[in-house]
Amino acid sequence: MSSSPANRFLAPVFQALSPRLWELSTSPYFQGQVLIVGAGLAGLTAAYMLKQQGLRPIIVEAKKRPAGRLANLRNWADMPLELGAEWLHGQRSTLFRWLDGQYQNQIVEDEGEEFVPYKQQLRALEDYPGAEVLLERLNELGYEEAPIKGNLLDWAEQNGIDQALYPLLEYWAGEWGCSAKELGIEALAKINRQWSSGDLDFKAEPSLYDLIDESLIRPLRPYLQLGQVVKHIDYSGAQIKVFTQDQTIVVDKLLLTVPLPVLQKESISFAPSLPSAKTAAIQRLKMGDGLKIFFKFNRLFWSGDIIGAKMASSYIDTQAYKSGKDAILCAWAFGEKAEILRNMGQELASRAILAELDSLYVGAASSHFEKYYWQDWSQEEHIWGAYSYPSNSEQPGDRAELQAPIDYKLYFAGEACHPKGHIQSLHGAFETGYEAALQILMDLNVS
Repeated sequence: MSSSPANRFLAPVFQALSPRLWELSTSPYFQGQVLIVGAGLAGLTAAYMLKQQGLRPIIVEAKKRPAGRLANLRNWADMPLELGAEWLHGQRSTLFRWLDGQYQNQIVEDEGEEFVPYKQQLRALEDYPGAEVLLERLNELGYEEAPIKGNLLDWAEQNGIDQALYPLLEYWAGEWGCSAKELGIEALAKINRQWSSGDLDFKAEPSLYDLIDESLIRPLRPYLQLGQVVKHIDYSGAQIKVFTQDQTIVVDKLLLTVPLPVLQKESISFAPSLPSAKTAAIQRLKMGDGLKIFFKFNRLFWSGDIIGAKMASSYIDTQAYKSGKDAILCAWAFGEKAEILRNMGQELASRAILAELDSLYVGAASSHFEKYYWQDWSQEEHIWGAYSYPSNSEQPGDRAELQAPIDYKLYFAGEACHPKGHIQSLHGAFETGYEAALQILMDLNVS
């Protein structure tokens, strides 16, 4: 591997993650052309690994920009708005360790205080009766009690949870990218047991996207082909033929990193068809409905984040830990809340959110409101959702089945196919991209 600054931190992180595959991938000679479909974090990570081993991967991306569900909005405020992912989850995660090694002074732990609506007022989480105990129990699901069948609301009913705490159930489900009635308890308990990345969260300055842009996207610009929509993949022969809207690409190995809904919608056809076990797993897994609405005000009138609200899953203090001074509050909505807001239309939904904030801050929201910006990931072409979540429909082994290669030709990566609990996270995508790249290198080495 090269001795670039980024790679000096990358090598020990990945070597610790998978020593055997790392050893098999260290041959100095690899031959073969690799195509990566999708320039989200999984695809970028894999491409970076392959590039470091001397290959020249081709990366095709349907959108006109790279990075998938990582995206920035600039020049709307005096700081870049993170339209998609904005946290690094877990102090032990591979992605945190890699980025922290390069950008230690730009990554800060998110220790913001959380407040809960209580009788038209806000209470600190620790002062809300039963709130901290409930969230602790949810964090420990799968460790101290046998998981029940059903969804989060079923669990709450069977455990006698006070209905006054139900808004916190919706907040918690929103953290997973869905509604309480969509969150499968058995699948959630399994993920809780598998999660190994730690319990701290971090933000980046100026933004997480900027760090990924500098460390991954810029080095890979020569290999990126944007606006290339893959229509058909023929892997019936010795080589793979990939058809986009205006070209045919012939390669030896193909890594597919498109979001789960792209596969569910069958936007890409395959010859031969994908194995039935894989297609069944694809259809059982679920991607959450999610959107973010940013509100700019002419002054700051709040402190911390709001969880357990009515209109949104949570309200996030966007400018916290940022160098910008603009007062920005972001409404996160997932599952049913996202659907309700979307059906209301942007203008009416924004007024409803301002009304809820007015009720909590004595009219301050409407008085100081300037403008809003709406980012609806479920309507984003070529993405169609926020992130995958643990559902009742998924079965044990579905994510491993989605990740499994086919005929030493087709490989799969992305947060939805992480088999060890790191779904709906950037580091889950990062890890599956790395593992796919090492598997491709190993297969090139023995073919």
